[in-house]
Amino acid sequence: MERIVQLETEIAELRKNLHEKENELYELKKNCVVPAPQESFQFESNLQYGQSNGGCNAEIGDKLPRWAIERYSRQILLPSLGVAGQARLCAARVLVVGAGGLGCPAASYLAGAGIGHIGLVDYDTVDVTNIHRQLLHGEADQGAGKVHSAARAIHR
Repeated sequence: MERIVQLETEIAELRKNLHEKENELYELKKNCVVPAPQESFQFESNLQYGQSNGGCNAEIGDKLPRWAIERYSRQILLPSLGVAGQARLCAARVLVVGAGGLGCPAASYLAGAGIGHIGLVDYDTVDVTNIHRQLLHGEADQGAGKVHSAARAIHR
């Protein structure tokens, strides 16, 4: 019986904390809004180089666009990250060398975290024998450059 009371007390405290964080997020969304940029994707195909830009284009300290606050709200709620940390992620640039078995998940997670600019470099083309472990590529991408296939998938 004692454990039940303890758990109910903990749950009540967690609900209160969640409510406070939701209110904090609401205030951040209300105060940190800038229009989303128009261009969010570029290719430089002659260099076998693609760049996926998450569209944030926030300089460190800038306000985040509303869509970024909504999309990354769970990360923003982390005390160690907050709005400033997410703005730094949006302003970050990362180059992923290789769009294969390791580069695909790395690029995918970087994009999911909100990295603003992701460069991809790979000389190879998509082959059906590799797509089971290179999850950014599909059968329809067979023969296409891995850079282009991965950039399209990240952009989605």
